[in-house]
Amino acid sequence: MTSVYYADADHMRFSRSPVLKVAKMGNASANNEGHKKGKNNKIVEELEKVKKNTCGSCGFGLWIAVGVVVSITVIVTGIGEIGTTVYAAKYTLLYTSALTGQLVAYIVLALSSAFALSIAVYALFGLFQKKKRPLHIAGLVLVTIAVVQAVTSGLSANLTSKEKEALAMSLNTTFRLAVHNAKDLEYWATISSDLKCCGVSGPSDYRTTIPSSFPPDVPIFCCPNFNISEPEVVQKAEREICKTLGLYHTVGCDVKVRNFAEILAAMSTIVTIVFVVLEVVLALHIYITYKVSEKREKKKEAKNTTVEAGTSCTK
Repeated sequence: MTSVYYADADHMRFSRSPVLKVAKMGNASANNEGHKKGKNNKIVEELEKVKKNTCGSCGFGLWIAVGVVVSITVIVTGIGEIGTTVYAAKYTLLYTSALTGQLVAYIVLALSSAFALSIAVYALFGLFQKKKRPLHIAGLVLVTIAVVQAVTSGLSANLTSKEKEALAMSLNTTFRLAVHNAKDLEYWATISSDLKCCGVSGPSDYRTTIPSSFPPDVPIFCCPNFNISEPEVVQKAEREICKTLGLYHTVGCDVKVRNFAEILAAMSTIVTIVFVVLEVVLALHIYITYKVSEKREKKKEAKNTTVEAGTSCTK
C-alpha cells in the first residue's frame, strides 16, 4: 500500500520525506550565500569609496605642499632681494649720489620686496588654514607687486647717457672741492681706498709739478697699503715711499665708480627677475588653489543637499 504525504502543516510534522529536507537545506544555503554576497559587495563598495576619497585628498594635499614650498622659496628670495637692493642703495648713496634715479629704484624694489614678503607669509597662512579669502587677496597683490618690480627693474637696469654725464660731473665737482672741503676729501679717500682708484681720470689729476718726469703728488689714500687707523707720521712716510716708487693706483675713479654702479644695477636686476618669476608662479598656484577649493566646496554642498533630500524622502 502506498503512503500519502500531505502538504498540510498538521501532516507535515509526521512526514519523513527526504525530499522536503533537501529543499529546506537548499533554501537555507541559498539565503546564506545571498546574504554573504550582499555583505561582500557592500564591503567592496565601502573600500572603493575610501580609496577614492583618500586619493583625492592626497592629490590636493600634494598640491598644497607644492604651494607651501613655493611660498617659502618666495620668502627666502625676498629676503635676498631686500638685502641686495639695500646694499645697492647704500653704495649708490655713498659712491654715486648723483644717480638719484638708481637710488629711487633700489628703494622702491626694497620696499616692494618687503611687502611681497609679508604677502607670501599671508599666503602661506592661507594654504595651511585652507581659507579661500587670504589666497584670493594674496594672488592679486602679488601680481601687482610683480608688475611694479618688473617695470622698476627694467628702467634701472642700465645707466643712461645722461646719468653717466651727471656722474662724471659730480666726480669732477667733488674732486675740485676736496682741496678745501673736509667732507669731499673724506669722500675721495673712501672711494679711492675701496675701489682701488686714484683721481678722476687717473693719478695725473694730482700733478702739481709741470715736468712730467716728477711723480704726481698723490695723497696717501691712492696707495695700496693705505690704512686710516695708522698714525699720521706713518702715513706720511708711506705716502713718500708710495709716490717715489710709483706704487699708487693707476686707474681713475671715474671708470671704477661707473663700473661699480653698473655691477650694482645688474646684480639687482638678476635677483629681481628671479623674484618676479617666483611671485608669478606663486600667484598662479594661489589662483588654481582658489578655484579648486571653490569647486570642491560646491561639490560638497551639492552632495550634502542630495543626502538631506534623500533622508527627508525616506522619512
